Amino acid sequence: MSHELKKVACLAFFALAFQATPAAAQTEPVHFSTQQVRDGRAVYAAQCVNCHGVNLEGGSGRALIGVAFAQAWSNRAVKDFYNVVTSTMPPDAAHSLSDADYLAVTAYVLYRNGYGAGDRALATADLGATINVAQAQKARETEKVAPEKFPMPPATVARVTATLPNDEQLVKMADGDW
Repeated sequence: MSHELKKVACLAFFALAFQATPAAAQTEPVHFSTQQVRDGRAVYAAQCVNCHGVNLEGGSGRALIGVAFAQAWSNRAVKDFYNVVTSTMPPDAAHSLSDADYLAVTAYVLYRNGYGAGDRALATADLGATINVAQAQKARETEKVAPEKFPMPPATVARVTATLPNDEQLVKMADGDW
């Protein structure tokens, strides 16, 4: 093969490679509003915190933040995450929340994983965007998201001071006392 022909073949190869790269690398931006994050936090506190933890760290449910979330959801469509949430959460009550609540929880989880909120609300038509946790975290690396502060249960609970009824008292109870 002549030197000139090798040059042309090499240039053609690189032209095709570089032409394909931007299309593959470009994804729809993930966007949601600040209000959705607030609403999602409220829904999360009411519906999700008992299983997934105050800071999304997991518990009886999967962790929804950090490495665990990135490994499970990076390079997947937001729609995949949304579909799992709507079809399985809350446990034993899938599809029980409104679409707005599911979108808000999705926005809240993405926000806690480094995505920034904007003015445009996340809608079901936007779920084709790809989750890229590393990219989102890099974009917000100077902004630290504070850990959540949900009400904590009391440190101690008062002891019951009443006594249990004995057999004699149970036999003497009137029907209306039950």
